Amino acid sequence: PHWIDKGHTAKTNQMRRLLRDYVLVLANTGIRAGTEAMNLTWSNITFFDEGGKRYLALHVNGKTGHREVIARHCVARYLDRLRKLTTTHKAGTFEAFLKKKLNQPVFRVGDKDTTSTFGKMFARLLTQTQLLKDHRTSTVRTLYSLRHTYATFALTYNRMNVYTLAEHM
Repeated sequence: PHWIDKGHTAKTNQMRRLLRDYVLVLANTGIRAGTEAMNLTWSNITFFDEGGKRYLALHVNGKTGHREVIARHCVARYLDRLRKLTTTHKAGTFEAFLKKKLNQPVFRVGDKDTTSTFGKMFARLLTQTQLLKDHRTSTVRTLYSLRHTYATFALTYNRMNVYTLAEHM
């Protein structure tokens, strides 16, 4: 959080806010950075009820075609923050906003189109925090690493079995 407002320009700070929620959405859904995430539009996100519980579904299209991803509950908060980054979308509730089914990218800068600089920004953040390389394996971390983070958390903390995880991913 401290890194976000330490950019050299207002636009840099705005991009860092966007990156924060991009990272959080990736780490809490398992969707792929790049095509799946960047093709995600507000019309691809829905709430649904099943068995007396409310779920948030993201319909993504990418490497393996179309698939539905059930997001962790916290993702609604991150997506709502992203919605509010666009001045014309600030009013009303998140749920009412989703019902509009807008065919606009989720990960966009203000009222502008999407960006392709997340990978470089993420690498700069990890470099500044000395997290770019795994100290044990010397592997460089990338946005794709967040997919592995999702899988690790699902197995470790959610106690999801490997077959369900494979289906999710």
